[in-house]
Formats: sequence, C-alpha cells, structure tokens
Amino acid sequence: FDTILGRGKASAVGLPSRLVYAGFSLGVTPAQALAQTRPGAAGALLVSAALPPGELGRSWPRGVPFQIHMMEEDPWVQEGDLDAARTLVGSAPQGELFLYPGRAHLLAERGVPDYDPRAAAELTRLSPLLSPGDRYSPVIRPLRSIRSRPLDGITEAG
Repeated sequence: FDTILGRGKASAVGLPSRLVYAGFSLGVTPAQALAQTRPGAAGALLVSAALPPGELGRSWPRGVPFQIHMMEEDPWVQEGDLDAARTLVGSAPQGELFLYPGRAHLLAERGVPDYDPRAAAELTRLSPLLSPGDRYSPVIRPLRSIRSRPLDGITEAG
C-alpha cells in the first residue's frame, strides 16, 4: 500500500496541479490519494475500488468532483470497497457512485476475461469531469466525450 502510494505521488511531481486523476483497481489508491490530498485537483475517476475518506488522513476536498464505477457482485468490491465507496460518496456531495450488474473487476480492460464492453462504455459518464474549457497537460491526454444512452440495469447510487 505505502509503496504504491509513494510511487503514485512521485509520478505526479512536475505535473500541473489541475488534473483529473484516474485509477483502476489497485491504481485507485494513488489516484484517490492525489485527488484527495494534492492541492488543485480537478476531479477523480475511480474504477473497481475505493478507500474510506479517513484512510488518507483528511476528508474529500470541497469542490472536487469524483465518480466511482463498480460492479455490484465483484468479489474484490465486496471485500470492503463498496462500503468505502458509499461512505466516500456520502461524505462529499460532489461524488457519484455508479453500480453495474455483474461480477467483473477489470470491467474496462480489453483483452481480459472480465472485460465488459457495455459497462466500459458507461465510463463515458465521466465527461462532466472534463469540461471543454479545461486545459490539459501535454503529458495527459484528455478523454473524448462520447455520448451514450443509459444501459438497462445500471443504477446511480449516492
């Protein structure tokens, strides 16, 4: 945990402060830590994991939007991450939790058995985190805003 957190923080040295941090699975640890503790964060996208807000020593910063995307029956999520996600969203009005039906953990990772193209397509809901007026660092590619229609069975909790 500490090693991953340290490497994540080290990777942000020299980057602009106004970034949207994204993390999948174990990568949520540094992404959430940077968004929650590094001044100037523009937002966070956390997929298939979450830490309780107190784990990082401070509450979620006011005005920093974030989204958490998880599959309800993901065995890893069931080991505490879903509870942490609900606690985090409950503590910060600018947070959103999206729960998908299914058991996949790496739901957006093409080429792995867990890949779920329908759930991965729903990650386009992050577009409000990336407003057209924002400037992006040349080392960070902005994600395209893709319009998609809601999928049956997907709920927004929070």
